[in-house]
Amino acid sequence: MTELDALALEYMVGHPATFDVVPDPASNVYTVTAHVEPPPLLLAVLFGDALHNMRSALDHVARLMVIANGGTPLDRPPGATMFPIHLHEPKRPITINPGIGEKARGVLTSLQPYHQDQPQDHPLWRLSELNNIDKHRLLHVTSLSGAGGVAFVPAPLDPTVSTSQEQRRHSVRLLPGEPQLFQVHADEMHEQAAMAGLWSFTVVLGEPDAGFKEQLGGIGRSILNFLAEEALPELAPFTLPPR
Repeated sequence: MTELDALALEYMVGHPATFDVVPDPASNVYTVTAHVEPPPLLLAVLFGDALHNMRSALDHVARLMVIANGGTPLDRPPGATMFPIHLHEPKRPITINPGIGEKARGVLTSLQPYHQDQPQDHPLWRLSELNNIDKHRLLHVTSLSGAGGVAFVPAPLDPTVSTSQEQRRHSVRLLPGEPQLFQVHADEMHEQAAMAGLWSFTVVLGEPDAGFKEQLGGIGRSILNFLAEEALPELAPFTLPPR
């Protein structure tokens, strides 16, 4: 995650966004279009590798749990040994093929996403979904931004002239290539206009309709922390053979 954060920061610093501001004085409307270079493919590759490693760690634990219970892991489907992740409560008791101990099954069941009010936000389900997207489709990493507090001012922009919070009431989003329309008061309309204010610039996950519109480092770190601080410590005792 640290390498991802550093690469994302390097990209953001080296590729600042630019905005075209086109005024229409007749209707008191500005058309704003953002431009920014897409993030490097390496971001998606590194994140996909991190997802694969975290999912593989769970499957390795699953195999160790079977061995500790005196069984032999199954390498081929159907019924191959793997760590189960369930969004909805299954009709049958949760286990790991070909079998684990009763206490181990209890812990395994307690970690499942369906116990949470919003199971789709559970770290294990997010890991499963994102890993599948990366393996079977394409993990799109896009730059997006939510911007509050932008004022329209005469062009060219003079950075020494400050704007008030009241002026910075227009929220411009960093949507590369997508025109955004802003209706303004007549006294805010300038024949040659620019924008003054602050906006965030973060690298986020953004496969269309996949339900992930979040910061790259944040979602990865939440999954890693859950595995390191909760899931793996609770499962570790069941990976050792009985004494």
